Amino acid sequence: MKSLEQMQRATRVEQEIRDLVGGTWVGPQGLPYDISDVPGRGKVEVKNDEESARTGNFVFEFSGNYGKPSGLAITQADEWFQVSGDLVYVFDVAVLREQLSSWKFNNCWVNSDEGASSLRISILTAKSWAKEVLKRAA
Repeated sequence: MKSLEQMQRATRVEQEIRDLVGGTWVGPQGLPYDISDVPGRGKVEVKNDEESARTGNFVFEFSGNYGKPSGLAITQADEWFQVSGDLVYVFDVAVLREQLSSWKFNNCWVNSDEGASSLRISILTAKSWAKEVLKRAA
């Protein structure tokens, strides 16, 4: 479960990305995406992957605590923004789901004691699926 500090950092990153690409931040409304009405993009889901720069891997969540579907399993976003350090990897959600479906049986699953499950994929592999890579503001 995320701490209050992690949730506050995630909120700041979502707002920063909204400032970068435009649109309306809807994060606190509990919708299955974080930013709507992004010009040329539609709806965007933002994930701040704080460990990825250190580990060299992205983690894409499919279910949260106690196995409840979350993340890529339920998002209604058109694009998925995976934030790693000063870079933002932009994925088409449909393409990302399709690519990750081929990895489900490759021992890439990360599971928690609370029943959450995610796929761990190297940044180099995931980068080849990205539509673009944006630079965060300094």
